[in-house]
Amino acid sequence: MTPGKDVAQIKLVMGTLLLIAILLILWRTPITILPADFGKIQKSLDKPAQQAPKISMPICSDADSQNFDFSNLKGRRFVVPIQSTCFGGVVRIPRAWHNSYIQPSGDQTGFWYSIWVVGEARPRGPFGLNPRADIIYNQARFEGHGTLLFYTNDVTEQSPAEAAAPKPFQPNLPKLTEVDVRGDDPHYCDRFNDAHKDVGGVTGIIPPKFLFSDSGDSNKVTWANGFKGTVPACYVIDEHGKTDNIYFLQPIPKDLEEHLRTELNGWHFNPGMDVQLDANHQRKNQPTRVQRMVNFIFR
Repeated sequence: MTPGKDVAQIKLVMGTLLLIAILLILWRTPITILPADFGKIQKSLDKPAQQAPKISMPICSDADSQNFDFSNLKGRRFVVPIQSTCFGGVVRIPRAWHNSYIQPSGDQTGFWYSIWVVGEARPRGPFGLNPRADIIYNQARFEGHGTLLFYTNDVTEQSPAEAAAPKPFQPNLPKLTEVDVRGDDPHYCDRFNDAHKDVGGVTGIIPPKFLFSDSGDSNKVTWANGFKGTVPACYVIDEHGKTDNIYFLQPIPKDLEEHLRTELNGWHFNPGMDVQLDANHQRKNQPTRVQRMVNFIFR
């Protein structure tokens, strides 16, 4: 045996003995290894888990006033707001839908919902973001947090019988126009057959008095065809209280002129009176012609 080899063997034996001693110490002494953030982990473990929302049984006080009847809807989607403390009005699924799905609409923070199918004793849920397609219903109430989006991918097409069904009658009524009638100064008009323009006061002419119109008292007409503006007209009230010498101060549509002439011809008056004194100085009223002007204001 050489001296170099003897030294190497001695070191190997001593290293082996040292390793055996360390293993014996570790085996006899209990060891607990704590991570540096063990306190934070322990606190998170001690914190109670978040509980699922509790389903309430009451129906909202305003449920009857909520109109969620979509049974006649022809579209493919609609939305319903829900409350977290009570079940709202009955949601009626469109009759044309063969299937329906629910998902949140808008902000999804804290979203959940429960469903109470009409006719069932108790609600189902709560459910989260994942849609539930295994509940078959046509009418149900909902509770939760957020807004529900109802949608479908299958809608019944309109049947030929429905398409051929007569539509409700919609009468094509003419447009009503209001017409105001306001008198104006007859001096704008030409004088016809010595008709008096000045009445009352010292003239000795008692003005005519309007009695009635053949068209009645209404100021609404159907023949204006949307015309807007003012139409000035001149006319004479003769000795019999009838209108005469009708003309217009500016051109107007022919059909409008015909209607206004008919209107003026239907006016009836007590005629104007020329106050005279007879040979005995007695007052005597003589019917006379009086010039008049009027503005028809179409609104």
